[in-house]
Parts: sequence; structure tokens; C-alpha cells
Amino acid sequence: MVPQLSATHHTQHDKVYDTFSIDANHSDIVKFPNRFNPGYIIVQSRIREMVQSAPEAIRARISRLEENSMYTI
Repeated sequence: MVPQLSATHHTQHDKVYDTFSIDANHSDIVKFPNRFNPGYIIVQSRIREMVQSAPEAIRARISRLEENSMYTI
């Protein structure tokens, strides 16, 4: 178990993702028994969502940096 702040860290510009619990200790959460395990399915779907949204998130961050800087990237 970790403190909520540690488990949900984000900056003011990041999308705040919903949190979810997985009934597992640290060792079990990094090696699910199989791909049909409910925890595995949750984590896999979140990773897929992040990968799909990554290009736009990166473009938005670069745009904000350029707007707030006298230098361009």
C-alpha cells in the first residue's frame, strides 16, 4: 500500500486519471498469474489508453512550453 499522493502523482497540466484498487501486494501486482486476471485486464486497458493518447498529450505539452518560453523547441 502506498499513500494516495504517491499513487496518483500528476502535474497541474496532466489529466487526472481515476484511481482503482487491485487486491495484490507489490510482488503480485508486477506479475499477474495470467492475462485473464482482472487486475491484469485493468492495467492493460489503462496502458493502451495512455499509449493511444500519448501523441496528442505530447503535442499539447510542447505547445504549452512554447507559449510560456521565449525560446522554441
